[in-house]
Amino acid sequence: MSSERDDLQLRVLRQVFAEAPGFLCVVHGPEHVLALVNDACLQLVGHRDVVGMRVRDALPELVAQGLVEILDDVYRTGTSGRSEGLRVPLQRTPGATLEEVVIDVVPRPFRDPAGDVVGILVHGQDVTAQRQAERDRSDSEARRRFLIEVVPNQVWTSTPEGKLDFVSQRVVAYFQRTAEQILGDGWIAVLHPDDVDAVVARWVRSLSTGEPYEVEFRLRRGDGEYRWHLGRANAERDGLGDIIQWIGTNTDIHDAKVALAELTRRSQYEQRLIGIVSHDLRNPFSAIGLGAAVLMRQELEPAAQRVVARIARAAARATRLVNDLLDFAQARIGSKIPVNPRPANLREIVEQVVEELQAGAPGRVIRRDHEGDETGAWDPDRLAQVISNLVGNGLQHGAPDAPVVVTSRVLDDQAVLTVENEGPGISPAEITRLFEPYQRGSSSSSNHGSMGLGLYIAREVIAAHGGTIEVESSPGGPTRFTVRLPRFAAAG
Repeated sequence: MSSERDDLQLRVLRQVFAEAPGFLCVVHGPEHVLALVNDACLQLVGHRDVVGMRVRDALPELVAQGLVEILDDVYRTGTSGRSEGLRVPLQRTPGATLEEVVIDVVPRPFRDPAGDVVGILVHGQDVTAQRQAERDRSDSEARRRFLIEVVPNQVWTSTPEGKLDFVSQRVVAYFQRTAEQILGDGWIAVLHPDDVDAVVARWVRSLSTGEPYEVEFRLRRGDGEYRWHLGRANAERDGLGDIIQWIGTNTDIHDAKVALAELTRRSQYEQRLIGIVSHDLRNPFSAIGLGAAVLMRQELEPAAQRVVARIARAAARATRLVNDLLDFAQARIGSKIPVNPRPANLREIVEQVVEELQAGAPGRVIRRDHEGDETGAWDPDRLAQVISNLVGNGLQHGAPDAPVVVTSRVLDDQAVLTVENEGPGISPAEITRLFEPYQRGSSSSSNHGSMGLGLYIAREVIAAHGGTIEVESSPGGPTRFTVRLPRFAAAG
C-alpha cells in the first residue's frame, strides 16, 4: 500500500510539474544536465528534445546571455537567484530564426540528504507580451503628455469625484503656482470670487450627471490680472460606461470677449445713430425737396429758379446719401437688403434712370442699347438704385468726352445689364476692394456727394435678387460692370 501511495504521489507531482503555468525544468550536476522539463518550457524552446543534454548544448543561444553563469553561481553558492526582464533569443520553432523573448527566471538549488547541492529547479515566466504592453502604455503615455504640453490650452484631469489630479506645465506657468497648490480643490483659489458659486454649481452638475462641462469664468493670472477663460471637460468612461476620469481644458478668451463687447457697444451706438439719421434727417430733406418742387412750379425769376433747382438737387442728393447709409447699416448687421419682385420691364427701368441722370448731366452722353423681350420679375425701385449707382459711377469716373454705354438684354431665364465707360481705368489692387464700403476710385474727389457706398449697396441689392456683379478694367482702358440676374427673382 505504501508503494502505491508513493506511486500516486509521484504521478500527481509529475502532472503538477508538467501543467504548471510557468516554465519549469530540473537540471542536475555542475554541468546542468536537463533532467525534467514541463510543457510550458518545451513550448518556449520550440519543443526541442533537450532532456539529457547540458543547457549549453541544448540551448546554445542562451550561453551568450549569461544564463549558464547564473546557474553556475546558484550551484556553487547554494542560494537562490532571480533575474527579471532577461532578454534572450530563442528558436521558438525548429529551424526558425531566433526570436527575442523576455523572461523572469528564478533558479533554486536542491540538495541530497547530505545537504550537498545536486541540482537546480528553474522556474520562470514568459513576460514578453506583458513587457510589450507596458512599453506600449509607456509610449502612449509619453505621446499623450507630449501632446498635452504642445496644446496651446491649459490641460487638466480630475478624478470621477471632481478632484484635479493632473495639470499641464502651461497651467503651472500661467498661475505661477506649483502643481500641488492647484490639484485637488486648489484651483478654486484662482477663480474670481464673483464666479465661484456659478462655476462650482456647474461642475457639480456635470459630476452628478456625466454631461459635458462648459462654462466661462475669470481666472487670476500669476501677475494678478483676472482674465476670462472658457472651461470645458468631458468624462472618460471604461467599457462598462463608468466614469474613470475627467479630461478638461481652459482657454484664454479674454481678448476676444473684450473685443466682442466693444464691437457690441459700437454696433448699438451705430444703430442708435442710424435711427437718428433715419428720423431726424430724412424727414427734413423730404420736406425741403417737396418745398423746392412747389416753388419750381411757380413763376420765378431765372435767378430764383436756378437757386430753387440747386436746392432741389441738394435735397435729392442728401436723401440718397441718407438712404444709402440706411441700406449700408442694414446689410452690415447681417440682414439682406429687402427686395419685393414684381412684374417689371428692364428696358423701362433703364430708360427712366438714364433720363433722370441725363437731366443732371446735360453735357454728357449716355447711350442705351437694348435687346430682346426685357420683361421679368424684379424690384423696380431697387434695380433703379443699382442702375443709378453704376451709371453715376461711369459719369463720375469716365472721360468727360466719352459716352457711358448702358446695354440691357434678357435671354431665356437670365437678364444681363452692362455699364461701360472710357477713362483712366481701375488698377487690380483697387478692383479687389471696389465693392467694399467707403471705397472710392483713385480718380474720385470728395465733392461728388458720395460716401463710397454706392457699389457696395449695388452688390447687396443684386445679391438679394440672386444675381452677381463683375467688373473688368485696367489702367488706361475701358471699365465694364456686368450684372446678371435671374429673370424671375424670388422675394427676399
